[in-house]
Amino acid sequence: MPTLRTAQKLSSSAITTGDALPDSSYSEHTQDIIVSQLEVLLNYAERFYTRQFRTRHNVEADIVTRFEAMLHRHFEQEPDKLIAANDIASELSMSAHYLSDLLRSLTGMNTLQHIHAHVVERAKRDKRLSSSET
Repeated sequence: MPTLRTAQKLSSSAITTGDALPDSSYSEHTQDIIVSQLEVLLNYAERFYTRQFRTRHNVEADIVTRFEAMLHRHFEQEPDKLIAANDIASELSMSAHYLSDLLRSLTGMNTLQHIHAHVVERAKRDKRLSSSET
């Protein structure tokens, strides 16, 4: 199997002599090898990314608790203003995408779904309170 050094020698000799590479299928096979190696690398990266959600349960439970407390506090202070997922994530010192993945892995809902569920529950509670007062 040709190595990278061999490929470099072949391409540099082709450049100096003006000839094409000796085997046109060589680049096709090389591309297949590179693609398969990148696939393996990306699979490992995805594996480690998802594994961190399973191994950090105590820390994650604390983050979910802090997230829910932030939602509650925000809607108590500013009931008519929605909060952005980016604002919550930055206050928790993480990216919005990571927070969304974390919440989805723990609760089955992403950040936006949690915010919407909180808004719906507040609306239901407010409606019950207003109907009981009349």
